[in-house]
Amino acid sequence: MISLLAVIDRRLTARRLLWLVPLLLAVHNAEEAVTMPRWVMTHMSLIRDALPWNVDLSFTPPQLLASVSVATVVPFILAFIADHAPGKPARIIPIILVQVLVLLNAIVPHLYLSLRYHVYNPGVVTALLVNIPFSLYFLGGIVQ
Repeated sequence: MISLLAVIDRRLTARRLLWLVPLLLAVHNAEEAVTMPRWVMTHMSLIRDALPWNVDLSFTPPQLLASVSVATVVPFILAFIADHAPGKPARIIPIILVQVLVLLNAIVPHLYLSLRYHVYNPGVVTALLVNIPFSLYFLGGIVQ
């Protein structure tokens, strides 16, 4: 029996893998864009309590959506640059760093907040089902 991973490995060229970074992050950010504005306004005290420092934190739903939009567009720009600079190994370093940040973000705050407060937080579903598995696959392939 052919394993699913073997099928994925055969179909994923380096170029496709490169473009999966911003694409899967966009899926995650879409979950956040839909759920975050209302959730943040409802759980602002939880967010403040989870911070390691005391700060009067506040933002509006449009500011949240703007930040998610930027966090979605920038990786696409980086992937475009990497895709159009063949033969230059340094071109993929920003994409690798994006995926490292995606993995860290999936663990803290998403996984951490869900476990600590036993509550859904925006992005936790895709963080667990998409970001962590893909990050381990992507970064594991680079380490090898």
